[in-house]
Amino acid sequence: MADRNWAFISSGATFESFATTLIFFEDPGAALFGRRGKDGGQDARSSDGTHVYQAKHHIDASPAKAIADAKKEAAKIAGYRTPGHSREPQWQGVTHWHLVTNAHFNPTDKKRWEDEVVPLFSAQGLVAEYWGQAELDALLEKHPEVDRAYFQNETRAFLSLSEFKEMLPLREPFLGRDKLGSFIGREAEIDSIKSFLNSDKFFLEVHGAGGVGKTRLVVEAGERIASDGAWQVLWANVASMETSSAWFDGIVPERSTFLIVDEPENDQLLRLLTEQIQNKFGRTSKWKIAIVARSPKDPVLNFLHGPRISPHVEKLSIEPLPVTDAELICLDLIGSGSLSASPASWKQSASKNLAALFGGHPVWLTLAVHSLETSGDLSSVPQESIDLADSYLSEVESKQSEYEPEKVRTLLRWVAILGAINREDNTLVGILTRLVDFSDDGATRVALKRLVERKVLIQRGARDRFVELKPDVLRDHILHKWLVI
Repeated sequence: MADRNWAFISSGATFESFATTLIFFEDPGAALFGRRGKDGGQDARSSDGTHVYQAKHHIDASPAKAIADAKKEAAKIAGYRTPGHSREPQWQGVTHWHLVTNAHFNPTDKKRWEDEVVPLFSAQGLVAEYWGQAELDALLEKHPEVDRAYFQNETRAFLSLSEFKEMLPLREPFLGRDKLGSFIGREAEIDSIKSFLNSDKFFLEVHGAGGVGKTRLVVEAGERIASDGAWQVLWANVASMETSSAWFDGIVPERSTFLIVDEPENDQLLRLLTEQIQNKFGRTSKWKIAIVARSPKDPVLNFLHGPRISPHVEKLSIEPLPVTDAELICLDLIGSGSLSASPASWKQSASKNLAALFGGHPVWLTLAVHSLETSGDLSSVPQESIDLADSYLSEVESKQSEYEPEKVRTLLRWVAILGAINREDNTLVGILTRLVDFSDDGATRVALKRLVERKVLIQRGARDRFVELKPDVLRDHILHKWLVI
């Protein structure tokens, strides 16, 4: 049996994706629920409805923590199964509960499981079992394609929605928080996305101005769709899809699948996807695809607008949020940050003011709250989005104290215009060094690292080798101002 490096799976979202993938490979009729933390104790349920599975990941792969988790879940499940509880119907007919964990159980741990966990579930008429490392290793031998996807240091073509959502706070860097703010509004748009799944269309074109909240909307809609268990919802890792031929490693493409493609750089990927989904007898015949773009005139969408494809395309335009929803977003962000202890009347007044200034664009509302938290004074918040962006960039430059502000500004400009920077590309790093006038390539790499730590740049790809400027409205602002100059 292969000696696997379990450190490749370093987050709860990735482990959950891996666990549910294995479950589905074992039981193609299983229902997989993709809404983390809101699943009523079920990440997956077998096709006959008798077995439920719950994934728990621990950085130290501790069996003691896995056993403690099982005990906590037993208490929660007892509540779910109480007559009259809203979750009680989903537990009817269940006979087995499985903990899927990265912990390695030795004989002593197995004895503790039998003595401490099994009785808690037996009292509820349930059999408690676990899949630890040994059991998962055996399943990976049986399903080598899943092994390749998760344990052979490859960048997967598709991510689960939970995995992508875990990265979303990096794309909303202004507040520097580990969790996203509450999702507010957009119920009509979510209903439209759900309706698309029941239509005869293949593609959903979602477009709207930068910062209006398109990405967060499709993620929220995807989570709600996945939570019903009928659809597999995936996030397209665009860069990997364009270079890899192993798209389907680690997934079951025959499932009904909703794929989200966020702002592809060209139409090559759309052409490849069209070839796949228009084959009624192919593996992806049950796929539906949402394409997110910033404008209906984006050149990447020209392919979808052609006479052969356009009859299969549905369009959804995302407009700015209503002012009442914008106010609620501001109130939520202020109430969850450093100003949370402020008087309720002041928080409501500040929320109304910020919503009036920056309209229904969540990205500017978020940056405005950051400005308010930084100064603590509403009158100090810039009154225009362009001034808001300038203020933030000046703050970034001033906090890179080991570099001259002009060099930080020049570096950000070149990253903005070049797009994703591969820090392992010595030629590209050397060009940046000369353009910015750093002393050597080492200084360039350190400066990029500091901007990642500041969350101005995000990193992605195998070994986090790519860095790029996010969010896009900030990149647009830097480029627009630079090109005007």
